[in-house]
Amino acid sequence: MSSDLRRTARRRRALVGLIAATCSVASSACAGGAPLLHPAHVLRPGEVSIGAGVSGQFKNLTNPTAKNGDTSSALLDSVAVAPGVAPWVSGRVGIVHDFEGGITYTGREIRIDGRHAWNFGPFALSAGLGATALVPKPLPGDSGSVYGGGADLPVIFGWSSTADLYSIWFGPRAGFEFLKGQVLESQFEPSGSATTFAPVSGHHIYVGGLVGFRVGFRYFHAALELSVAYHTSGGTIGPDDVTARDVSIAPAAGLVLSF
Repeated sequence: MSSDLRRTARRRRALVGLIAATCSVASSACAGGAPLLHPAHVLRPGEVSIGAGVSGQFKNLTNPTAKNGDTSSALLDSVAVAPGVAPWVSGRVGIVHDFEGGITYTGREIRIDGRHAWNFGPFALSAGLGATALVPKPLPGDSGSVYGGGADLPVIFGWSSTADLYSIWFGPRAGFEFLKGQVLESQFEPSGSATTFAPVSGHHIYVGGLVGFRVGFRYFHAALELSVAYHTSGGTIGPDDVTARDVSIAPAAGLVLSF
């Protein structure tokens, strides 16, 4: 077997291991953050990267600030922010003229995005647009399900060392989601039926910032990212009009294979 074939075989085995490491979480996760885990510089035309890891989403406020203070607002906040831990699986490809496209699965949603980078030697500024689809999945305890879609806009500035051994990036990120679904009435109304579902309809807007770091050599890199975001949500649960505001912290870590 030639050296090129051996390298290809090793990359494939590593890729299988990365994906297998997240399978047990991916089969049941319906929460978690949606990290980028990529530097500001884009891939070269035709270059591909595939990564897998874990993301988290943790609410900073135990009880969200709400307009009416009832349990309906807290429930809408949990549905919108989706605290918990979930897998992160992503694939990206470099396109001509410093463009890049990607697709990411995070347990709760599927994100397809494109971005463009402006390079200044070891520094780069990138801006992109992502479209997200919330995967319809049961809420914990089979208490209902929520689906929807939205978009986000990350703008990141970063630095990469010679040979891409180290990369650091940071910047703002904002987005929105529309939510639809149903939840058990007993989740927000103590006297509600344990078998009767009420419709959920609403929106979720968030704005925040992120910082990330990546280290590796040639084809393999390990990446870490941390984001903090302010969330505001509004809508209806059953007959109730509800609003909520919250803050979340979302750490993430992953391994990335490039070829």
